[in-house]
Amino acid sequence: MTGKREILLAACLFAVSATVLFAAPESFADDSCAEQLENAKLQMGDESELRPHMEKAREHIAAAEAAMQSDDEAKCLEEVQKAMTWIRMNRSHHGDR
Repeated sequence: MTGKREILLAACLFAVSATVLFAAPESFADDSCAEQLENAKLQMGDESELRPHMEKAREHIAAAEAAMQSDDEAKCLEEVQKAMTWIRMNRSHHGDR
């Protein structure tokens, strides 16, 4: 009887952990691309300032906005992640380069 109980417990734990792991990326995407896009824009800073090192980030943000307009959530999230990568790469430890 102890063996069956351990197997059942292991199966339950596996099911719960699999549900959490597979639901997490989905819930991250459900945070909405619009919210993540706004965060990226805030981190990028004012567009009126001439900062050529942020040009690639601006391009990805524009692509994310276009994807959001066409209701392509996956493409929007992908472009926001690319923009965030460029923003992080172009920031020094003391602010903008």
